[in-house]
Amino acid sequence: MGTGGSPSTPLQNVNLLLPTELTQPDAVPSPSPSSGHEETWGAIVVCGMPFDGEPPFSDTHLPRALARDHRVLVVERPLPVHRGARSLRARVEQIGERLWKIQPLALPGPDRPRLALLSDPLIARQVSRAADEVLPRSRVMITFAPARGLLPSVERQLTVYWRRDAAANANYVMSVRHEEARHERLLRRADLVVAVSPPLLADSAAHNPASVLLPNGADVAHFAEPGITSLPDLRPGPVIGYLGAVSWRLDVDLVAALATARPDWQFVLAGDVTVDLPTAPNLHAVGPQPWSQLPAWAHRFDVGIVPYLMESFNRSSFPLKVFDYLASGRPVVSTPLPGLEGLEPCVQLADGVDAFIEATEAALAGIATPEACRALAEANSWDHRADALAAILDERLALIAR
Repeated sequence: MGTGGSPSTPLQNVNLLLPTELTQPDAVPSPSPSSGHEETWGAIVVCGMPFDGEPPFSDTHLPRALARDHRVLVVERPLPVHRGARSLRARVEQIGERLWKIQPLALPGPDRPRLALLSDPLIARQVSRAADEVLPRSRVMITFAPARGLLPSVERQLTVYWRRDAAANANYVMSVRHEEARHERLLRRADLVVAVSPPLLADSAAHNPASVLLPNGADVAHFAEPGITSLPDLRPGPVIGYLGAVSWRLDVDLVAALATARPDWQFVLAGDVTVDLPTAPNLHAVGPQPWSQLPAWAHRFDVGIVPYLMESFNRSSFPLKVFDYLASGRPVVSTPLPGLEGLEPCVQLADGVDAFIEATEAALAGIATPEACRALAEANSWDHRADALAAILDERLALIAR
């Protein structure tokens, strides 16, 4: 079982394909690549976010992409039940040709330090039974959920810890102490740590040499076309748009300053609003939008923006919305997040109001064509991310088998 002791082989980071690489026609991959991997192993993917949630996170995109070539068992967040429950054995549901899902049942408080110790063996037993039903004997466990820990009694050859953010620093964490402790153990004992941004890679490599950079990917198919959704009219002028929660992560002062400085631009924020926003005639907070309608909004934008505060959690992130914009053919302007460095001219980084306005003006002037933006998204699709991860796992499983 792979809960530590990785084979000592060098790892190569899987970086973003940059626009300069896309200038050669042969360098642009096909929209639906086929990895050619034989189905020699299966994957247990432990989700930290709801698999069927909207919008989908990497917990959903990666297992769906892996399931093109491998059998995948998705493990949802556990469902606490009362002690009087007749059974603690969850049902396995097939949701694709090579894709299954299980939501383990657990005792109350499975994400709290002491209570988790009672639920861990119950969850592991259900996952093991399900894996025996649907997966080959050779398996990897990929976890997005530090709170679940290592689940050491679940049989597998490799443990992969996918780090999409700064773990316990997230506002959604129920028990910071529990999350931190399990995160630290996973970080040290995983056979492979996947980091989505350079800051996360640097932190991971300091604790585990088997760490690799593998950024988030693009949901190209969902955002390629706007659909037939009818959107409300806006005042005339370029539309500068943002998809996602209008939350503590957003630099509200920057957005307000941009709206004031350029009254001829229409700023649209499409997401749930949980912070105070200024009132301005050109600032439109349209509230949360169904996942099915987000492509229509993205295609309505002239420029997609990521005006995040430059604090530690954001600096470690790789916003999925960046590729949503690009797959829609829209250029992007963002505050200087390290994960987005080197993607010019499709993605421009700007620090401060004046720089953000200048970068947005350049984007409106056509510094990056819609075709270049779409090509960049295609080259960084979730299918390609899954292929890159599968190649690393193939190599490491081959070393174990020697």
